[in-house]
Amino acid sequence: MLRERGLNGRRLFLGAAVITACLALVGCESGESRRMRAGDTTPGPALQVELCRKLSKKGKRQDVGHEFTIGEKSSVLAFADFTGLQADRNYTVHMVWIRPDGRELFRRFAEFSLSGEGEAWTAEVLWKDALDLNDIKREEIAATGPALTLDSTFNISTDKEREPGKWLFRVYLDRRLVREEAFTVAPFQEVPAG
Repeated sequence: MLRERGLNGRRLFLGAAVITACLALVGCESGESRRMRAGDTTPGPALQVELCRKLSKKGKRQDVGHEFTIGEKSSVLAFADFTGLQADRNYTVHMVWIRPDGRELFRRFAEFSLSGEGEAWTAEVLWKDALDLNDIKREEIAATGPALTLDSTFNISTDKEREPGKWLFRVYLDRRLVREEAFTVAPFQEVPAG
């Protein structure tokens, strides 16, 4: 009888441990981040990432692509276009640049929320320094709906001596990877005179 109780107790403990481990693995991933990561196209929150060389004076993205050449004054601009977000909900986002060897170069980190209705929407974005979370820069962005574009710039000028090769730009929403864009940084090529 005591032996049977001991076995049942162990089984109960093992079952609880398995359930706890499963919950820890699942974490507290939001439905939004799960959908974005899976590329789900049903109505609701979505994310598109676009990389480009520069912006026009009117703010239009120019030289959009996935291959960029190191130059005297060169950058890669990354835009994370979120749509279908929920109003009055707090989100966190990390935009991370990954070197060809897999190490992180740097990241931009923000917390944001949207409020509004109809055509009058506002996003409050709190940019935080990844090394000093008390260093906060507040930005208010007007929006036409439950959408928001956040950006990050990667300087590939010759003076930065960036490593040519295959780089990654990653977007995390609520600490879950939802998008990864690969791009190539080509070495600097001098244009012959004449």
